[in-house]
Amino acid sequence: MAISADVRHLFLGSAGIALITLPLWRWPSFSNSTTVALGYLIVVLLVAATSRLWVAVTTSIAAMLVPSR
Repeated sequence: MAISADVRHLFLGSAGIALITLPLWRWPSFSNSTTVALGYLIVVLLVAATSRLWVAVTTSIAAMLVPSR
């Protein structure tokens, strides 16, 4: 059974959000709100450019719900 492209893009978007979140939680002195927002924005824009609307919206909501430090 093959994984659909939408599910793959959703997984990659979630992984991108995690890859941005983990270092920023680990070293908060290297980040500010602008850096965090632009990092998430890049991930959401890449997902939006390569997948369907529902995948981009889900990725955007996931990025919005990540707790800040």
